[in-house]
Amino acid sequence: MTLLQALAETVPKAADALLAFATGNSETRQTVVDLASGSAKLAEQFPEAAMQDGLGRSEEFFTFEDSNALQEVLDRGTLQQWQLFLHPDQRSLVERTFSGPARLRGISGSGKTVVALHRAKRLAKAALENGEKVLFTTFDKGLAAAAGRLLDELCGPERSAIEVTHLHRLCLDYIFQRGLGNPKYSPEQNRRFRNDAFWNISAEHKGALKAIPHEYLSSEIDFLMGRFLHEEAESYLTCDRSGRGRGLSLEQRRAVLDVYLSYHQSLANAGLVDPADFVRIAYSLKLKEEGTESSYAAVIVDEVQDISEIALRLLHSLVGNREDGLLLVGDATQRIFTRGYSLRGLGIDISGRGLVLRKNYRNTKQILEAAFPLVEQEWNDDIAQAEAGIADLKPEFSVREGTRPIVVRCPDELAESRFLAAEVAALLRYKHYTPRDICILARNRHYRALAVTSLRAAGIPVHLFRDPDAGEVSPDRNAVRVSSLHGAKGHEFGTVFVAGAVDGVIPLGSDLDSQNASSEAAVLYVGMTRARDLLYLSHASTDRDGKPLSRSSFIDRISKSCDFAEFDR
Repeated sequence: MTLLQALAETVPKAADALLAFATGNSETRQTVVDLASGSAKLAEQFPEAAMQDGLGRSEEFFTFEDSNALQEVLDRGTLQQWQLFLHPDQRSLVERTFSGPARLRGISGSGKTVVALHRAKRLAKAALENGEKVLFTTFDKGLAAAAGRLLDELCGPERSAIEVTHLHRLCLDYIFQRGLGNPKYSPEQNRRFRNDAFWNISAEHKGALKAIPHEYLSSEIDFLMGRFLHEEAESYLTCDRSGRGRGLSLEQRRAVLDVYLSYHQSLANAGLVDPADFVRIAYSLKLKEEGTESSYAAVIVDEVQDISEIALRLLHSLVGNREDGLLLVGDATQRIFTRGYSLRGLGIDISGRGLVLRKNYRNTKQILEAAFPLVEQEWNDDIAQAEAGIADLKPEFSVREGTRPIVVRCPDELAESRFLAAEVAALLRYKHYTPRDICILARNRHYRALAVTSLRAAGIPVHLFRDPDAGEVSPDRNAVRVSSLHGAKGHEFGTVFVAGAVDGVIPLGSDLDSQNASSEAAVLYVGMTRARDLLYLSHASTDRDGKPLSRSSFIDRISKSCDFAEFDR
């Protein structure tokens, strides 16, 4: 970096060439060598032949027969407007009519959400004329807010017919409109009641659960609450748990049920509910109103892989099996909150209406090649269920070439934070990035705080995404974003850093069963695939107190597609 800084002041083309050699792919490196040896010359203008060749690369160039369509694209000025670009190959999915519920699967970066947004616009035009609405919902508040902003850009008058909300807000509004008031929820007390419930069960049941990690037991309670209403809880003892990653004996199930009942009773005594009860209460109310006509012409569910079974029952009940009524959009490889159900088991029949988007447009070929092995089995299993008649299950990687992801080892955590600041500063200077093009992802608050402190000390604008004191951050804020891996879902950046890639953090915890290992791999996959062009994963050999740290075991699974470097300043 010191050499590049000196060269940039005197011979900027040489600095650009060296940077291209250090960060480019094999073709780029060979071009730099040819320039240095004199066997090639640097063109001052983009060659016509290269332009014609590029037209064949649909991920980067498009041709338009309709001049109005071209002008519409040229008029786009903001990132939000460009995020709404619909690939010509996807337009048929927007216009298609479905005779009943439909399921749209797709690899990360395939444009699933863009298709869903354009489809919401199309359906809203008819809904507006009929005095109905289109519901666009997802599990996360931030994702719903982002979808709302994009629909504001995309739509005209039909925007008034689209209701955008996250699942819990939808349920709370449904409950409130029926005069029950908002259920009370306390994160601190809920956490305490749940922990106490594990200790309140009988010694016999404690023994039955002794060999099962606490994290898995907690997720099993979530599974139970996501599948059954409280009065149905006994059905957990005999239900199909396919997809949960660990078999449980009848005695272990009885013990889990005992934990749930103790937890539920403690909440009831305190006048509180679990967040899962927002959906359960709303669905119970909807069952009592069976036959009542819905005001929704269509329901579009984004990130459906993270929606619980009862939530899907509720959303399906809003439109039933009407034409173009229910569209479920998602990617099983990004399933962070693992469930364990099938649509067929819920009475949602998508036969002949299961669609798959296999082409990735967001990431370079190198980034997706590195990330995909983390979730390959989940992708294959999910696509096999799609009944879409696809012979080749493997996704189509972008033809857009780039740099292989770089794994950077640092001597300690403080050195890792200095690396983040130094590399971000270099990217801002040499890659012509603006701060908003860069994101640093970390699994826990400790690494996020290190990143924020280091960048601020270097004078780099930075913000902590969803800082409780700052509220929702505007997408137009020109600063490097520091976020959790979960918080990055639904976003994309030119460059992404995944910091703190050490065992115990990524993956979180130790002695993981296959269920949690799969979920943890999906979390890292989501983080890695937020990067369009450059991806770094960094880890330290020791913490601040000199305690040894081990590189994340997930890096071993992606190592053949990565480059490795050391930072020792």
